[in-house]
Amino acid sequence: MRVARAYFCLHSGWKARAILFMALACLTAPALAESWEDFIEQGRTAYTEERYGDARALFEKAISQAQAENPDSLDAAEALKHLAMFHIARGNYEGSIPIYDRIVAINGKVHGLESLKFAVELNDQANRYRVVGRYRDSEKYLLQAISLDEDQGANGRYALAVALNNLGKQYTDEGRYGEALRVMERSVALKESLYEPDKPTIALGLVNLSYPLMYTGHAEEAETALARAIEIDEAHYGKDHNETLTDQIALARLRMLQGRLEEAETLLVQVLDLQSRNFGSDSEEAAIALTHIGKMLIAQERFADAAEHSRYALDIRQGIFGNFHPHVAETEHDLAVALERQEQNDEAESLFMRALDTRMKSLGPGNPLAMETAAAYAALLRKTDRPDEAREVEARAAGK
Repeated sequence: MRVARAYFCLHSGWKARAILFMALACLTAPALAESWEDFIEQGRTAYTEERYGDARALFEKAISQAQAENPDSLDAAEALKHLAMFHIARGNYEGSIPIYDRIVAINGKVHGLESLKFAVELNDQANRYRVVGRYRDSEKYLLQAISLDEDQGANGRYALAVALNNLGKQYTDEGRYGEALRVMERSVALKESLYEPDKPTIALGLVNLSYPLMYTGHAEEAETALARAIEIDEAHYGKDHNETLTDQIALARLRMLQGRLEEAETLLVQVLDLQSRNFGSDSEEAAIALTHIGKMLIAQERFADAAEHSRYALDIRQGIFGNFHPHVAETEHDLAVALERQEQNDEAESLFMRALDTRMKSLGPGNPLAMETAAAYAALLRKTDRPDEAREVEARAAGK
Protein backbone atom coordinates (compact mmCIF):
# COMPACT_ATOMS: atom_id res chain seq x y z
CA MET A 1 0.00 0.00 0.00
CA ARG A 2 2.79 2.38 0.85
CA VAL A 3 4.40 1.72 -2.52
CA ALA A 4 1.11 2.25 -4.33
CA ARG A 5 0.40 5.42 -2.37
CA ALA A 6 3.90 6.72 -3.05
CA TYR A 7 3.52 5.98 -6.78
CA PHE A 8 0.19 7.83 -6.86
CA CYS A 9 1.63 10.84 -5.05
CA LEU A 10 4.58 10.94 -7.40
CA HIS A 11 2.39 10.90 -10.46
CA SER A 12 -0.08 13.32 -8.91
CA GLY A 13 2.77 15.74 -8.34
CA TRP A 14 3.90 15.37 -11.95
CA LYS A 15 0.38 16.05 -13.21
CA ALA A 16 0.09 19.13 -11.02
CA ARG A 17 3.41 20.45 -12.28
CA ALA A 18 2.36 19.81 -15.87
CA ILE A 19 -0.94 21.63 -15.39
CA LEU A 20 0.85 24.54 -13.75
CA PHE A 21 3.38 24.69 -16.61
CA MET A 22 0.60 24.72 -19.24
CA ALA A 23 -1.24 27.48 -17.40
CA LEU A 24 1.89 29.62 -17.24
CA ALA A 25 2.54 28.96 -20.91
CA CYS A 26 -0.92 30.16 -21.75
CA LEU A 27 -0.35 33.33 -19.78
CA THR A 28 3.00 34.11 -21.36
CA ALA A 29 2.37 32.95 -24.95
CA PRO A 30 1.26 35.65 -27.42
CA ALA A 31 -2.38 35.58 -28.48
CA LEU A 32 -3.14 34.32 -31.96
CA ALA A 33 -2.87 37.21 -34.43
CA GLU A 34 -6.18 38.54 -35.67
CA SER A 35 -6.77 38.09 -39.39
CA TRP A 36 -7.47 40.94 -41.79
CA GLU A 37 -11.03 39.61 -42.07
CA ASP A 38 -11.42 40.05 -38.29
CA PHE A 39 -10.40 43.70 -38.56
CA ILE A 40 -12.86 44.21 -41.42
CA GLU A 41 -15.73 42.84 -39.34
CA GLN A 42 -14.72 44.98 -36.37
CA GLY A 43 -14.53 48.00 -38.69
CA ARG A 44 -18.02 47.34 -40.00
CA THR A 45 -19.33 47.11 -36.46
CA ALA A 46 -17.61 50.35 -35.49
CA TYR A 47 -19.07 52.10 -38.54
CA THR A 48 -22.56 50.85 -37.74
CA GLU A 49 -22.12 52.25 -34.24
CA GLU A 50 -21.00 55.60 -35.76
CA ARG A 51 -17.47 55.25 -34.36
CA TYR A 52 -16.01 56.47 -37.63
CA GLY A 53 -12.46 57.10 -36.39
CA ASP A 54 -12.28 53.57 -34.99
CA ALA A 55 -13.76 52.16 -38.19
CA ARG A 56 -11.13 53.81 -40.33
CA ALA A 57 -8.31 52.65 -38.06
CA LEU A 58 -9.60 49.08 -38.16
CA PHE A 59 -9.88 49.08 -41.96
CA GLU A 60 -6.30 50.37 -42.14
CA LYS A 61 -5.20 47.56 -39.80
CA ALA A 62 -6.89 45.08 -42.11
CA ILE A 63 -4.92 46.48 -45.04
CA SER A 64 -1.63 46.26 -43.12
CA GLN A 65 -2.36 42.67 -42.13
CA ALA A 66 -3.32 41.61 -45.65
CA GLN A 67 -0.35 43.40 -47.22
CA ALA A 68 2.05 41.86 -44.73
CA GLU A 69 1.09 38.45 -46.09
CA ASN A 70 1.22 39.56 -49.75
CA PRO A 71 0.96 43.20 -50.86
CA ASP A 72 -0.25 42.21 -54.34
CA SER A 73 -2.90 39.67 -53.35
CA LEU A 74 -6.64 39.76 -53.90
CA ASP A 75 -6.97 39.75 -50.10
CA ALA A 76 -5.07 43.04 -50.01
CA ALA A 77 -7.34 44.38 -52.75
CA GLU A 78 -10.43 43.35 -50.79
CA ALA A 79 -9.15 45.04 -47.63
CA LEU A 80 -8.36 48.20 -49.61
CA LYS A 81 -11.86 48.17 -51.07
CA HIS A 82 -13.40 48.48 -47.60
CA LEU A 83 -11.33 51.58 -46.83
CA ALA A 84 -12.30 53.07 -50.20
CA MET A 85 -15.97 52.42 -49.50
CA PHE A 86 -15.53 54.02 -46.08
CA HIS A 87 -14.32 57.23 -47.74
CA ILE A 88 -17.24 57.21 -50.17
CA ALA A 89 -19.76 56.64 -47.38
CA ARG A 90 -18.25 59.59 -45.50
CA GLY A 91 -18.62 61.83 -48.56
CA ASN A 92 -14.93 61.82 -49.47
CA TYR A 93 -15.22 60.36 -52.97
CA GLU A 94 -11.94 61.98 -54.04
CA GLY A 95 -10.16 60.19 -51.19
CA SER A 96 -11.25 56.82 -52.55
CA ILE A 97 -9.65 57.33 -55.97
CA PRO A 98 -5.98 56.58 -55.11
CA ILE A 99 -7.11 53.56 -53.12
CA TYR A 100 -9.01 52.21 -56.10
CA ASP A 101 -5.97 52.94 -58.28
CA ARG A 102 -4.05 50.54 -56.08
CA ILE A 103 -6.85 47.94 -56.38
CA VAL A 104 -6.77 48.23 -60.17
CA ALA A 105 -3.00 47.72 -60.17
CA ILE A 106 -3.32 44.60 -58.00
CA ASN A 107 -5.95 43.14 -60.31
CA GLY A 108 -3.66 43.80 -63.25
CA LYS A 109 -0.87 41.83 -61.58
CA VAL A 110 -3.10 38.96 -60.46
CA HIS A 111 -5.26 38.55 -63.58
CA GLY A 112 -2.90 39.95 -66.21
CA LEU A 113 -2.79 43.31 -67.94
CA GLU A 114 -4.52 41.89 -71.02
CA SER A 115 -7.33 40.09 -69.20
CA LEU A 116 -11.03 40.78 -69.36
CA LYS A 117 -11.11 41.16 -65.58
CA PHE A 118 -8.54 43.94 -65.77
CA ALA A 119 -10.55 45.65 -68.54
CA VAL A 120 -13.65 45.63 -66.31
CA GLU A 121 -11.63 47.13 -63.45
CA LEU A 122 -10.41 49.90 -65.77
CA ASN A 123 -13.98 50.67 -66.83
CA ASP A 124 -15.13 50.84 -63.20
CA GLN A 125 -12.26 53.13 -62.29
CA ALA A 126 -13.07 55.37 -65.25
CA ASN A 127 -16.57 55.80 -63.83
CA ARG A 128 -15.09 56.88 -60.51
CA TYR A 129 -12.84 59.41 -62.20
CA ARG A 130 -15.84 60.80 -64.05
CA VAL A 131 -17.81 61.20 -60.81
CA VAL A 132 -15.10 63.49 -59.41
CA GLY A 133 -14.82 65.39 -62.69
CA ARG A 134 -11.46 64.00 -63.84
CA TYR A 135 -12.62 63.44 -67.41
CA ARG A 136 -9.17 63.16 -68.99
CA ASP A 137 -8.22 60.30 -66.67
CA SER A 138 -11.61 58.72 -67.24
CA GLU A 139 -11.23 58.84 -71.02
CA LYS A 140 -7.76 57.28 -70.85
CA TYR A 141 -9.02 54.34 -68.77
CA LEU A 142 -12.10 53.84 -70.97
CA LEU A 143 -10.06 53.77 -74.17
CA GLN A 144 -7.72 51.24 -72.62
CA ALA A 145 -10.66 49.11 -71.44
CA ILE A 146 -12.26 49.23 -74.89
CA SER A 147 -9.03 48.10 -76.53
CA LEU A 148 -8.73 45.15 -74.12
CA ASP A 149 -12.40 44.22 -74.58
CA GLU A 150 -11.93 44.19 -78.33
CA ASP A 151 -8.90 41.91 -77.98
CA GLN A 152 -11.09 39.40 -76.11
CA GLY A 153 -13.26 38.82 -79.17
CA ALA A 154 -16.64 37.22 -78.43
CA ASN A 155 -15.83 36.94 -74.73
CA GLY A 156 -15.46 40.70 -74.41
CA ARG A 157 -18.60 41.83 -76.22
CA TYR A 158 -20.74 42.49 -73.13
CA ALA A 159 -17.99 44.46 -71.40
CA LEU A 160 -17.28 46.29 -74.66
CA ALA A 161 -20.91 47.41 -74.98
CA VAL A 162 -20.78 48.85 -71.45
CA ALA A 163 -17.44 50.62 -71.94
CA LEU A 164 -18.60 52.13 -75.24
CA ASN A 165 -21.81 53.36 -73.58
CA ASN A 166 -19.80 55.01 -70.80
CA LEU A 167 -17.42 56.67 -73.25
CA GLY A 168 -20.29 57.92 -75.40
CA LYS A 169 -22.06 59.35 -72.36
CA GLN A 170 -18.88 61.09 -71.29
CA TYR A 171 -18.33 62.61 -74.73
CA THR A 172 -21.90 63.95 -74.59
CA ASP A 173 -21.25 65.46 -71.15
CA GLU A 174 -18.17 67.14 -72.63
CA GLY A 175 -20.09 68.58 -75.58
CA ARG A 176 -18.21 66.36 -78.06
CA TYR A 177 -21.40 65.36 -79.84
CA GLY A 178 -19.96 64.07 -83.11
CA GLU A 179 -17.64 61.68 -81.28
CA ALA A 180 -20.43 60.74 -78.87
CA LEU A 181 -22.73 59.85 -81.76
CA ARG A 182 -20.24 57.47 -83.37
CA VAL A 183 -19.46 55.72 -80.09
CA MET A 184 -23.10 55.45 -78.99
CA GLU A 185 -24.25 54.08 -82.34
CA ARG A 186 -21.67 51.35 -81.99
CA SER A 187 -22.68 50.61 -78.39
CA VAL A 188 -26.39 50.40 -79.17
CA ALA A 189 -25.81 48.18 -82.21
CA LEU A 190 -23.72 45.83 -80.08
CA LYS A 191 -26.34 45.74 -77.32
CA GLU A 192 -29.06 45.00 -79.88
CA SER A 193 -27.08 41.92 -80.94
CA LEU A 194 -26.57 40.72 -77.36
CA TYR A 195 -29.88 41.34 -75.57
CA GLU A 196 -33.58 40.90 -76.07
CA PRO A 197 -35.16 44.08 -77.51
CA ASP A 198 -37.13 44.92 -74.35
CA LYS A 199 -34.20 44.90 -71.90
CA PRO A 200 -33.55 48.07 -69.84
CA THR A 201 -29.90 48.14 -70.96
CA ILE A 202 -31.20 48.75 -74.48
CA ALA A 203 -33.27 51.67 -73.19
CA LEU A 204 -30.24 53.13 -71.43
CA GLY A 205 -28.26 53.00 -74.66
CA LEU A 206 -31.09 54.60 -76.64
CA VAL A 207 -31.40 57.50 -74.19
CA ASN A 208 -27.65 58.11 -74.27
CA LEU A 209 -27.79 57.92 -78.07
CA SER A 210 -30.64 60.45 -78.24
CA TYR A 211 -28.53 63.33 -76.92
CA PRO A 212 -25.84 63.33 -79.62
CA LEU A 213 -28.57 62.70 -82.18
CA MET A 214 -30.55 65.78 -81.14
CA TYR A 215 -27.43 67.95 -80.83
CA THR A 216 -26.20 66.99 -84.32
CA GLY A 217 -29.46 67.82 -86.06
CA HIS A 218 -31.11 64.38 -86.07
CA ALA A 219 -34.25 65.24 -84.11
CA GLU A 220 -36.47 62.61 -85.72
CA GLU A 221 -34.03 59.81 -84.95
CA ALA A 222 -33.71 61.11 -81.37
CA GLU A 223 -37.50 61.12 -81.02
CA THR A 224 -37.70 57.52 -82.23
CA ALA A 225 -34.96 56.40 -79.85
CA LEU A 226 -36.59 58.11 -76.87
CA ALA A 227 -40.06 56.75 -77.63
CA ARG A 228 -38.69 53.22 -77.58
CA ALA A 229 -36.62 53.82 -74.43
CA ILE A 230 -39.64 55.24 -72.57
CA GLU A 231 -41.78 52.29 -73.63
CA ILE A 232 -39.18 49.79 -72.35
CA ASP A 233 -38.55 51.57 -69.05
CA GLU A 234 -42.21 52.20 -68.27
CA ALA A 235 -42.98 48.52 -68.87
CA HIS A 236 -40.03 47.39 -66.76
CA TYR A 237 -39.93 49.98 -63.95
CA GLY A 238 -43.15 52.01 -64.07
CA LYS A 239 -43.72 55.69 -64.81
CA ASP A 240 -42.30 57.13 -61.59
CA HIS A 241 -38.97 55.28 -61.54
CA ASN A 242 -35.70 57.20 -61.88
CA GLU A 243 -34.82 55.49 -65.17
CA THR A 244 -38.13 56.52 -66.73
CA LEU A 245 -37.79 60.05 -65.37
CA THR A 246 -34.29 60.25 -66.85
CA ASP A 247 -35.88 59.40 -70.21
CA GLN A 248 -38.38 62.22 -69.68
CA ILE A 249 -35.58 64.72 -69.08
CA ALA A 250 -34.03 63.74 -72.40
CA LEU A 251 -37.41 64.16 -74.09
CA ALA A 252 -37.82 67.60 -72.48
CA ARG A 253 -34.39 68.59 -73.76
CA LEU A 254 -35.44 67.54 -77.26
CA ARG A 255 -38.63 69.58 -76.96
CA MET A 256 -36.56 72.62 -75.98
CA LEU A 257 -34.37 72.25 -79.06
CA GLN A 258 -37.53 71.94 -81.16
CA GLY A 259 -38.88 75.17 -79.66
CA ARG A 260 -41.75 73.36 -77.93
CA LEU A 261 -41.03 75.06 -74.63
CA GLU A 262 -44.40 74.64 -72.93
CA GLU A 263 -44.24 70.88 -73.40
CA ALA A 264 -40.69 70.89 -72.07
CA GLU A 265 -41.75 72.88 -69.02
CA THR A 266 -44.61 70.51 -68.23
CA LEU A 267 -42.32 67.49 -68.43
CA LEU A 268 -39.58 69.04 -66.30
CA VAL A 269 -41.90 70.27 -63.56
CA GLN A 270 -43.37 66.77 -63.27
CA VAL A 271 -39.90 65.23 -63.16
CA LEU A 272 -38.70 67.69 -60.50
CA ASP A 273 -41.69 66.91 -58.29
CA LEU A 274 -41.16 63.15 -58.54
CA GLN A 275 -37.38 63.27 -58.17
CA SER A 276 -37.70 65.49 -55.11
CA ARG A 277 -40.11 62.98 -53.59
CA ASN A 278 -38.03 59.96 -54.57
CA PHE A 279 -34.58 61.24 -53.63
CA GLY A 280 -35.05 64.48 -51.70
CA SER A 281 -35.14 68.12 -52.76
CA ASP A 282 -31.36 68.43 -52.26
CA SER A 283 -30.40 65.42 -54.38
CA GLU A 284 -28.42 65.43 -57.62
CA GLU A 285 -31.52 64.01 -59.32
CA ALA A 286 -33.45 67.11 -58.28
CA ALA A 287 -30.53 69.34 -59.30
CA ILE A 288 -30.52 67.84 -62.81
CA ALA A 289 -34.19 68.69 -63.23
CA LEU A 290 -33.65 72.19 -61.81
CA THR A 291 -30.72 72.78 -64.16
CA HIS A 292 -32.82 71.85 -67.17
CA ILE A 293 -35.69 74.02 -65.96
CA GLY A 294 -33.20 76.90 -65.73
CA LYS A 295 -32.16 76.31 -69.35
CA MET A 296 -35.78 76.17 -70.46
CA LEU A 297 -36.61 79.42 -68.62
CA ILE A 298 -33.64 81.16 -70.28
CA ALA A 299 -35.01 80.02 -73.66
CA GLN A 300 -38.35 81.56 -72.63
CA GLU A 301 -36.54 84.77 -71.60
CA ARG A 302 -37.86 84.44 -68.06
CA PHE A 303 -34.49 85.36 -66.66
CA ALA A 304 -35.42 86.06 -63.02
CA ASP A 305 -37.11 82.66 -62.73
CA ALA A 306 -34.17 81.03 -64.51
CA ALA A 307 -31.73 82.57 -62.05
CA GLU A 308 -33.77 81.35 -59.09
CA HIS A 309 -33.85 77.74 -60.35
CA SER A 310 -30.21 77.76 -61.45
CA ARG A 311 -29.07 79.18 -58.11
CA TYR A 312 -30.94 76.46 -56.24
CA ALA A 313 -29.39 73.81 -58.50
CA LEU A 314 -25.95 75.33 -57.98
CA ASP A 315 -26.26 75.19 -54.18
CA ILE A 316 -27.17 71.50 -54.39
CA ARG A 317 -24.39 70.61 -56.81
CA GLN A 318 -21.72 72.48 -54.87
CA GLY A 319 -22.80 70.58 -51.75
CA ILE A 320 -22.45 67.26 -53.59
CA PHE A 321 -19.44 67.81 -55.87
CA GLY A 322 -17.58 70.77 -54.40
CA ASN A 323 -16.79 73.96 -56.28
CA PHE A 324 -14.68 72.59 -59.13
CA HIS A 325 -16.65 70.00 -61.06
CA PRO A 326 -18.02 70.07 -64.63
CA HIS A 327 -21.59 69.67 -63.36
CA VAL A 328 -21.10 72.70 -61.13
CA ALA A 329 -19.57 74.65 -64.02
CA GLU A 330 -22.61 73.86 -66.18
CA THR A 331 -24.97 75.41 -63.64
CA GLU A 332 -22.64 78.35 -62.98
CA HIS A 333 -22.68 79.08 -66.72
CA ASP A 334 -26.48 78.99 -66.87
CA LEU A 335 -26.85 81.19 -63.80
CA ALA A 336 -24.34 83.67 -65.24
CA VAL A 337 -26.35 83.89 -68.47
CA ALA A 338 -29.58 84.54 -66.55
CA LEU A 339 -27.92 87.23 -64.42
CA GLU A 340 -26.19 88.93 -67.34
CA ARG A 341 -29.53 89.27 -69.12
CA GLN A 342 -30.75 91.14 -66.03
CA GLU A 343 -27.69 93.44 -66.08
CA GLN A 344 -26.28 91.87 -62.91
CA ASN A 345 -22.90 91.95 -64.58
CA ASP A 346 -20.52 91.71 -61.62
CA GLU A 347 -21.92 88.44 -60.33
CA ALA A 348 -22.33 87.12 -63.87
CA GLU A 349 -18.67 87.84 -64.61
CA SER A 350 -17.53 86.04 -61.47
CA LEU A 351 -19.61 82.99 -62.38
CA PHE A 352 -18.40 82.96 -66.00
CA MET A 353 -14.81 83.12 -64.76
CA ARG A 354 -15.26 80.20 -62.37
CA ALA A 355 -17.15 78.11 -64.93
CA LEU A 356 -14.45 78.71 -67.53
CA ASP A 357 -11.64 77.82 -65.11
CA THR A 358 -13.34 74.54 -64.21
CA ARG A 359 -14.16 73.62 -67.79
CA MET A 360 -10.62 74.39 -68.92
CA LYS A 361 -9.11 72.24 -66.18
CA SER A 362 -11.45 69.27 -66.53
CA LEU A 363 -12.20 69.36 -70.27
CA GLY A 364 -9.17 71.08 -71.74
CA PRO A 365 -8.63 74.00 -74.13
CA GLY A 366 -10.65 73.91 -77.31
CA ASN A 367 -13.43 71.92 -75.71
CA PRO A 368 -16.87 73.00 -77.04
CA LEU A 369 -18.26 73.70 -73.57
CA ALA A 370 -15.18 75.71 -72.57
CA MET A 371 -15.53 77.67 -75.81
CA GLU A 372 -19.24 78.23 -75.08
CA THR A 373 -18.48 79.76 -71.69
CA ALA A 374 -15.59 81.79 -73.12
CA ALA A 375 -17.85 83.23 -75.82
CA ALA A 376 -20.50 84.28 -73.30
CA TYR A 377 -17.85 85.69 -70.95
CA ALA A 378 -16.17 87.60 -73.79
CA ALA A 379 -19.51 89.04 -74.89
CA LEU A 380 -20.02 90.40 -71.37
CA LEU A 381 -16.52 91.91 -71.36
CA ARG A 382 -17.15 93.62 -74.69
CA LYS A 383 -20.50 94.91 -73.45
CA THR A 384 -18.65 96.52 -70.55
CA ASP A 385 -16.02 98.09 -72.87
CA ARG A 386 -13.19 95.63 -72.20
CA PRO A 387 -12.38 94.23 -75.65
CA ASP A 388 -8.75 93.38 -74.87
CA GLU A 389 -9.78 91.18 -71.94
CA ALA A 390 -12.42 89.57 -74.16
CA ARG A 391 -9.78 88.60 -76.72
CA GLU A 392 -7.57 87.18 -73.97
CA VAL A 393 -10.42 85.00 -72.69
CA GLU A 394 -11.17 83.67 -76.18
CA ALA A 395 -7.51 82.94 -76.88
CA ARG A 396 -7.08 81.14 -73.58
CA ALA A 397 -10.13 78.94 -74.18
CA ALA A 398 -8.83 78.04 -77.62
CA GLY A 399 -5.45 77.10 -76.17
CA LYS A 400 -3.56 79.87 -77.93
